[in-house]
Amino acid sequence: MPKIFLRSNKSLHQPEGRWFMSNSAQWMSFNSRPPLFISFILFYQQDIILTLRPFSGNFKLKIVTRYPMLVCIRLIAPHSAWQHVPYFKFTVDLHMISDKNPVALIFAGYNKVDTATKKKTIQEIKEAYDGEEIYVGDNKFLHQLAGRPVIQYVIDAVFNAKKNGKRLYSDIYVYNDVESFKQEIDVSLYPNLHVLQMKDSLGGHWKDFYFNYAEYGQRIDAFFGDTPRIKPDDVEYVNREYDRILGKVKDHRGVRCNLAFSVAEYEDLTDNWLDHRTRRAKRGKNKGKLKSFIAFEKYQARVGNTFGVYKTPGLDDLLRYEVTNLAYNLRKALTPSVISKIIYYLIKSKHLGVIKQIRNKRIVENDVYEAILDIIEQVYKIDLSNFAAILFHIKKNTARWENDIDGPHDLEIFQNKFKELKS
Repeated sequence: MPKIFLRSNKSLHQPEGRWFMSNSAQWMSFNSRPPLFISFILFYQQDIILTLRPFSGNFKLKIVTRYPMLVCIRLIAPHSAWQHVPYFKFTVDLHMISDKNPVALIFAGYNKVDTATKKKTIQEIKEAYDGEEIYVGDNKFLHQLAGRPVIQYVIDAVFNAKKNGKRLYSDIYVYNDVESFKQEIDVSLYPNLHVLQMKDSLGGHWKDFYFNYAEYGQRIDAFFGDTPRIKPDDVEYVNREYDRILGKVKDHRGVRCNLAFSVAEYEDLTDNWLDHRTRRAKRGKNKGKLKSFIAFEKYQARVGNTFGVYKTPGLDDLLRYEVTNLAYNLRKALTPSVISKIIYYLIKSKHLGVIKQIRNKRIVENDVYEAILDIIEQVYKIDLSNFAAILFHIKKNTARWENDIDGPHDLEIFQNKFKELKS
């Protein structure tokens, strides 16, 4: 008489939120031979995938459940397995995944700063970017590019992306100044577009969207409104990659990934429009390396300007404390003030080896990943043992994702290139 024990295994994967089974499901005995049917009630706060993995036997079941509902499981095994194994133990691995279409979020906000702060910030950025001027307190997303606002190219790429012949995203959300945006763009052309009033920093917008518009279990693909080179096929490509990674791939600690952040890894620089970003060091031990690229141990890359994520309770504190602002500063880690903060946090968290890697331009992915997790846990007092992120390397049409418009010089280059393409 085999016995089947159902339980949650928190050492493998901490269930997101609280879940309950009816008491009758905690321990069940059956007199029948396979195929065997098990029925129980599973109560959960959101949609999940329930995976049963046995310690003995060869069963692996995935059941998509909706809260609350009757779950029926059919176990089929060779008779020999039942004869030699007196009972089976199963672990329950819970993942919050909604069956709804993903939504797209386009960041297009900017900080409104006073004149003195703006002047100081511009000067600091110029020093860090070899004299390049960067937009500060300017709605660069609505600047004209070949007769259309910069951000409209991004919206078109996301809006026209498809999967199985249908629109890929059920809804598209954009943060910008609503009044200015609607003066420049006819929103009636995009029936699933929602323009939200920008309020604060990137972290503030992400926090506002996460808690006020996103549902638990929902997939969110995020983009940036200053990357007008991307096309619908580029959006479809990253969406497929997020499908492959999120909730499936594990980090080096064995935790399932619920955030995929992109880096642009060039295999060929010929498609790059912004040559000033590919200047190389002319002297010293880093001679020949790309000055404005992040130098990892085995490759050099820049930020890919997109990420994918599932909303789960494990992310709540990260968004509540706007940790995104720290991550955003890391992606723009060229200014002296940001670099000094990074070094300070690395010293405080005792990751001296990572400081050496940064100086030698030979960053080890797992080492810097561990350091970032430690810094976030120490600074914000957040438990990240069940949070995992992974760097997704964009190698297809890399320049389209990396070439964003930071300042007037970039915009001028884009305008000239678009004119060439039209002619």
